[in-house]
Amino acid sequence: MIKVKLSELEGFFESVVFQLFTVKPISPLRVKSYVENPRANADDTVLYMFVENGELIAFRTVLSDCIGKNTPFGWCSGVWVKPEFRGQKLSVKLLHEALNDWNNRLMFTNYAPTSEFCNLSVQRFKVLKKRTGLRFYLYPDFKKMYKERKSYFKPFFPLLSATVRGISFLKSLVLPAKAPKFVELNSLDEDCRSFLRNSPATYFNRKEPELDWIIKFPWITSDEYSNFMYPFSFAKIDYSLKIVKVFDDNSFVGFFVYTIVNAKMKLIYHFFETNKENLLVNAVTVLARKNKIAYLNILDPLLAKLFREKSRCFAFSKTISSHIYSSLGIENEQNLTIFDGDGDNCFT
Repeated sequence: MIKVKLSELEGFFESVVFQLFTVKPISPLRVKSYVENPRANADDTVLYMFVENGELIAFRTVLSDCIGKNTPFGWCSGVWVKPEFRGQKLSVKLLHEALNDWNNRLMFTNYAPTSEFCNLSVQRFKVLKKRTGLRFYLYPDFKKMYKERKSYFKPFFPLLSATVRGISFLKSLVLPAKAPKFVELNSLDEDCRSFLRNSPATYFNRKEPELDWIIKFPWITSDEYSNFMYPFSFAKIDYSLKIVKVFDDNSFVGFFVYTIVNAKMKLIYHFFETNKENLLVNAVTVLARKNKIAYLNILDPLLAKLFREKSRCFAFSKTISSHIYSSLGIENEQNLTIFDGDGDNCFT
């Protein structure tokens, strides 16, 4: 087993050992992000690997974070096993090693079912937060979205797409969203920073350093890395991350951060005055129409309910869910504020 600490990560990335791997255990942009992470420590072990005859056969990555200001832990971020070595519990062995190194302080979310089952099999994780939200469809192309999925309904996907898009278009004509005044930014301005400083603490307590880091170091790759063999990378086709300031008349009432990746929109963070979230809903609806998104994911249950009641142009919605699992002690965490971008969801 090979382990790499954060202080060693850049050197390992440039090493001959790394360059000879056919499949890479971390991407160039993730290296930059990990190194610049304001919550990381130099001694954090962030990469775990099994190597056989100079070839990478399994890896796990861990993203440093903390609860509040002083309770460090790591997010289980990427996990991969070479196909011919699957079934040997290599990822479980790597997870046990990470749990030991991190003093049983790991969390994970947003995992594929097989990987989720693998993580839970070590019996060290409990549910920190159950989240059930909604996916709102606007202008989807189901043939493109589900091209890898086996389905008897594939021949009908073009017709279904056209129907949903038509319904969305008609609804937007009959029930147009009332657009509040809003301004899109590429980085936090002083209004946003001041508002953030005075916002109530949340479970992971994202403030200026964390949001600046997320905005500056995305994990979406550019064309120059399109041939880089990292299992979870894809070339940038349609990507944007924006901060949106929202006003009630001329009064600044809050801001939100959204991403759009290949026409799929997520609201990753939002900070608003109490009872002003309806303005957020209308601003997001306008932006969704402007960008002709396929769908919008809202995992925050209260915000999802508000979108279902107030949004005016989405053809239909379906229930989606995501859980956050933790190996730390859990005490009444269900009522604490957690955002859709917490974990590595802001990047992926």
